[in-house]
Amino acid sequence: MTEKNTIWEKFKTGIENKDLIYLISNSKDSIICVDCIPSENDKLQASELIFKNHLGKLYNPELIGGMKYSNYKTDSIIRISYSFGKLLGNESSSTIYMFDKSDGKYLFTGMMTIP
Repeated sequence: MTEKNTIWEKFKTGIENKDLIYLISNSKDSIICVDCIPSENDKLQASELIFKNHLGKLYNPELIGGMKYSNYKTDSIIRISYSFGKLLGNESSSTIYMFDKSDGKYLFTGMMTIP
């Protein structure tokens, strides 16, 4: 699916506007951000900590602000994927933003990169 995802678009606007109240209320209490705290990239972190101290590592508008993305949605998850081709001989990679449904609402659960 390549059409825009309204949940992601609203969340992305919250990130760009540094709207901490919106971001925290639309996220799980603990999220994953593989680029935020390198020594603990596979551990859940308090969402408030990530949004207050590592927002630029979670989402870089200069890098992906205008890029097209693909999205995958089911009754329980949303995955937003930005793909990057080979750069200077490096392998291609993807950045994936994740939302999981909880109590009837999709909440942000984190960001990961592949590879």
